[in-house]
Amino acid sequence: MSKPRHPSGIDPFELFCVYHLGIGRDGQRRFHNLHHVAQAFDVTPEVIREALVHYEMDPETVLEREFDIAGAQADIAVLPEGMSPVEQARQAYDDYLRSAGSRRDWDRELAEAHDDNEMDPLYRQKRHKER
Repeated sequence: MSKPRHPSGIDPFELFCVYHLGIGRDGQRRFHNLHHVAQAFDVTPEVIREALVHYEMDPETVLEREFDIAGAQADIAVLPEGMSPVEQARQAYDDYLRSAGSRRDWDRELAEAHDDNEMDPLYRQKRHKER
């Protein structure tokens, strides 16, 4: 994504880190709501929303891409001591950028989830009781 910088001057990688991965501008790991992200960048929540859309990383776009945001968040959360969350975030961000133009196949994902549930003995047992 080689978009020009948002008029606010917010760096897209930093925004991705803070908003999506929970890596504060100080490097600390904690998730922030929209208002906290706005405070971190010293702008209004509306500016954050605009920047997210501008950089194509608003929640709706992220969810629709063939990109595992939950996996990226988990990778950051369980990062071993001594490893840089920013380095891990760079890999996730690069993967996200490469996912541009991709679309998730919701039908396939639902079918896979259904198959996974069918293989789960507790799920099958519960379903059997409901009948």
